[in-house]
Order: sequence, then structure tokens, then C-alpha cells
Amino acid sequence: MLNPTDNGYDEELDGAAERAPVSVAQNLADILAFRGNLIELMPEDERRRLGAEVVREYRIDEASRKPWLDGVERAIKLAKQDPEAKNYPFLKASNIKYPVLTAAAIQFGSRAYGAVTRSDQPTVTKVLGDDPNGLKAARASRLTAWNNYQLMYAMDEWDRGTDELLHTIPVTGASFRKVYWDASLGRIVAEHTRAQHVCVHNDSPSFDRAPRQTQPIEYYPSEIRRLIKLGKWANHKYDADDTEDSQKAVRYLEQLRFIDLDGDGLDEPYIVTVEECYETPVRLDPAFSKRSMMVTGMGDVETILRESPWIDYNFLPDMDGSVYGMGFGQLLESLGAAINTMLNQIVDAGTRQNTGGGFIAESLRLKGARGGVMQINPGEYKFVKADGQALTNSIHTLTFPGPSPVQFQLVEFLLGAAQDITAVKDVLTGDAPSGQAMGSTMALIEQGLQVFSTIYTRVYRSMRRELRLMHRLNGLYLPAETYMKFQDSPDLQQMVQQGYDIRQEFDLEGMDVAPSADPKSVTDMQRMMRAEYVGQFKGMPGMNTAEIIKFQLEAAHIPKPERFFAQGPDPMAGLAQEKAKHEVAGEKAKVMKTMAEAEKINQEAENAALERGATIGMAGGMGGMEGQPDDTGVLPVPQPNGAGPAGQMGGQF
Repeated sequence: MLNPTDNGYDEELDGAAERAPVSVAQNLADILAFRGNLIELMPEDERRRLGAEVVREYRIDEASRKPWLDGVERAIKLAKQDPEAKNYPFLKASNIKYPVLTAAAIQFGSRAYGAVTRSDQPTVTKVLGDDPNGLKAARASRLTAWNNYQLMYAMDEWDRGTDELLHTIPVTGASFRKVYWDASLGRIVAEHTRAQHVCVHNDSPSFDRAPRQTQPIEYYPSEIRRLIKLGKWANHKYDADDTEDSQKAVRYLEQLRFIDLDGDGLDEPYIVTVEECYETPVRLDPAFSKRSMMVTGMGDVETILRESPWIDYNFLPDMDGSVYGMGFGQLLESLGAAINTMLNQIVDAGTRQNTGGGFIAESLRLKGARGGVMQINPGEYKFVKADGQALTNSIHTLTFPGPSPVQFQLVEFLLGAAQDITAVKDVLTGDAPSGQAMGSTMALIEQGLQVFSTIYTRVYRSMRRELRLMHRLNGLYLPAETYMKFQDSPDLQQMVQQGYDIRQEFDLEGMDVAPSADPKSVTDMQRMMRAEYVGQFKGMPGMNTAEIIKFQLEAAHIPKPERFFAQGPDPMAGLAQEKAKHEVAGEKAKVMKTMAEAEKINQEAENAALERGATIGMAGGMGGMEGQPDDTGVLPVPQPNGAGPAGQMGGQF
């Protein structure tokens, strides 16, 4: 969305409004092509009617959210710890405001800010779907580099505004970012805008569906005169007649609303700027583009999607369905009041007990006592004109019991309930119990961060919408020369020479832009634990060791981790392959050794069996010769078929 004060103004077209016919019956193409101030095309009576409607309906919206605004003011006072005098139950009584809300806001903002910024790489462009040629991956890499440069180095207000936003939404419950293209700066502007300064009707179903979105803005007289002189605003009367301050700011209303400017019966979204005091419209700009128009096959416009410059950030959804979110300020209001009451009663009771007080009889005259008050320093005794009995009988000291132990217990109980709501535990603030196992500590941190992670996911969604809006604005208004100079890529220059349109770079079809932070892992300890888990896969077959090491370096917030890798093939991958080869060779050697040992055992068994068989055979043969000699005393002749005793020997050998 263009800044209403810098909507592509071209000085060469100055005066086009006077040359154009005064008619509202223009088609949408003519409206989008018009480079001047559209308010000049409206008749005077239509301008007055529009200005009156803008102011009247803004006040209706503002009245609808008054209860929410009152709650936000109380929450801000509580978070700021504003000192206030308290004279009950006695003058200058204690008025302590325990910083439970302040601590919760600081804890959330500190963790979320560190997770969002991620050094200088807050965004990443992701490839969706197939990418066989790697063209989408190359474009995603270029867009990631450009988006990170734009946010962290070209837009000074984005980093500062992110810090403010993340520290205020825990208190107020909602905040906004206004994103638009500023032609005078030649870049996108992303301003943090507090929720009190962006008005929609409180009963709207959502911020995007609210019929009107209004932001009151104050301009100084010097700025007003410059805008009128440049032709960006219509000449008008404004309330700047302050005799004491010649540069007193003048209040204007910048409102996104629907107007039927082309007279076709279908309202279109526009942003109109109106001077509030005199209800005078000074600028009118379309809040739509060709991409936001849905056209039927007959060429008729069916729907026009409005393009709002405001992105809403909600801390918690409102329980009553209000368009504005809830914060710790609303949730802790009654609990914080009870804690403060208990603490103040404890301090007041201690004050009463320590300072004492009572009654003095009028008959007793004490020198130096003024109004019944006599100050005695430690170790000091004062002379009085009265005996001891008269002094004792004339002074009555009231007895105050002091703080009650039950109150201390109650305060401790209430503080525990507040910490349960805000997820501010000792272990999350760096004060972990000594001697506790690392696994137990991590389990407590994981459990304690559940509330925080859920809230951060909502911030993540809103930031993704913001980045998409910035992506679209770059595609519409970013000069090609600026983008080409930043990339300084010969491949991209060759593509442009072949007819490639730089605007196609910012087409999100087939890819998406999102914060690089992980909403489920928001602390350094969580990231390092994940990196340690992934690190055990280094050197394993099929695993990319270089990517694992890069992931570990990024988890440790080491900038530009790619500078640690040598050019060419990944040496770690080669080592992993060599290691795998050695492991396979070792396994083969073990198998061969086992087979050799088994073969040796088998051979020894065979030899043993042969030796036992030979011994048995010889023993059997000798028995035949000695036990049964024939009548002639001649040794038996061996038989061919091993029959008889000789056959037994022949069978063995």
C-alpha cells in the first residue's frame, strides 16, 4: 500500500486533476492509472459528505472500544510502576506495585526479540513443489539475501519497531505494523503502530473484516504546507491557530473504507485522509490493485480484495471475541491488585509496629515536644519535668502486632499463580536449582516454555503476513536497477538481457517467504540440544556431514558458517566414505578369519579321527594273529573283499 502522502506522485502530472473531467463515473482501470490525487475528481458536495462520514464513523468505532482502552491504560500504568501518593490508612502509606507484569513483559520481549532477529538473517524464502532445474531454489536464495538486507540494513525502523512491538504486546495484548511504499525514500517503510492508535469497531469479527480501519496521525504545520505545495494534498483550512505554539500538531484521520467511486454499485476500498476539525478530505488513494480484482469471464468485476497497510499482532485471543487481543495486563489485573494490597498491608503493619504511637495526657508537659511529637535519636535520653509515675500514667502507647505470617503465605501463593500465567519460572530466568540433572532441567524448561511457544506462534503468523506484504510491494514498486545492483549476478543479468522481468522475482507462486526463526525452538539451549542430537549422525553412510556441521554452527549463531568450508568436494564426505570402506573391509577380514579358523578346526578333527581309526585297526589285526592261529601256524592271507580279519585291516587302510 502506498503512503497516502507519497503515492507515486509525479510532478509532471501536477494539475491533471484540473484538466480531467469532474466525474466519478470512471472505470477501475482509469482509477488505477491515475497518478494524481483522486479527491480532486470528486464534486465539492461529495467531498463534504465523505469527510463528515469519516469523522462520525471513526468516533463510533472509538466509543465501541473504550472499555478495552481503559484496561490498556491501567495495564500500562501497572507495567511502568508509576509512583503514586497513598494516604490510607495513614499519610504517606506504602504503595508498592510488585513488578510481576513488568517482569513478564521483559522476559517475553527479550526471548522473542532474540529469536526473531536471528543475527542478520530474520527471513527465509522457501521453495514449494518440484524444482527439477533448480531455478526456484536459485531465485529463493536471491530473495532471501535481498529480504534480509532490506530489513536489517535498509529499513532502520524495522529492527527498532520489532523490539518495541515484542515488549508492548504482553502488556496491551495487541499491536500493529504499518507497511507501505514511501516514494520519497524509494523504499518500503514498516512502522510499529500501537494498538491504541489503530481504531476499528470492537465488535468486528476480525481486523481484516472490519468495515473501517482508522489511524489518527498528527502533522506539523510546516509538513502540511509542504504537502499542499507539492500537490499531494488538496488545499484546505486546518486548525493551527494556537497563539502560544505556532508549530502545534494538527490531527488528521487516515481511514481505509469502501467507496463507490466509479458508480457501478460495487464499493471499492480506498484510503482517505481527512482533517478532523473541519472534516475536510485532503487525499484519496485506491487500496487495491489489478491483482486484487477478481474478474468474471464476461469481464465484470466480481470481487475486490482490499490491501490494508496494517498488520495486526495479537498476544492472546480475547475471551469475548473482541477484535483486539488480550495481554498479561488484562489477565493479571485483579491478581496484581491482590498482591499489591497484601504487600502494602505487610509494610504498613511493620511501619506501625516499628514507629509506634499512642496518647499523651494534656496535663503532661514535655519540653521540646511540638504537637505531641518528640524525636529521640538512638542512645539519647531527654530530661523532662515529671516523675516516673506521672510520666508512665500520662503516656499510653498503642500496641501493633506487626505483619501476619498468613499474609506472607498468601503473597507467596498469589505470586506462584501469577508465574503460572506468565510462564516466568526461576529455571526460565537462569536460576536453576543446583545439583539438578541436565535432563530434568531441560524438561522443566520445555514445559515452562509451552505457553511462550504458543504465543510466539501467533507472532510468527503475523510476521509472515507482514513479509508477504513487503514482498508484494517490492514486486510493484522496487526499481529494477536497485535490485540488480544489490544482486550483482552475471546469471541474473543474462536472464534480464534475454527478456526476464525483474518483477517475476517477487512472484510467490511455487514459494513462500517466512521468518527464519522456529516458533517451537525459541531459546539457545533448545537449539543447541537439537544441534547436538543431529551431530551424532556425522560420518554415517548416506548422511551429509557438511550440512550437519552447518546446522550446528547456525544453532550457535555463528555468522556466515559457509566460510569455514573448503571449496570443492566435501572433505568430510570423503572421510566418511573412506571410513565406510575401511569398516566394510574390516568386516570382510573378520569373516575370512572366522572361516579359516572353522576350516582349521575341521581339519584337526579329521586328523584326530584318522589317528584314532588307525590305532583301532592295528589293535584288531594283532588280536587275530595271536588269538586264533591256524593249525599250520601260517598268517592268514588277506581277502580281496575284506572278508575275515584281514578284511578289517584292509577296510581301515
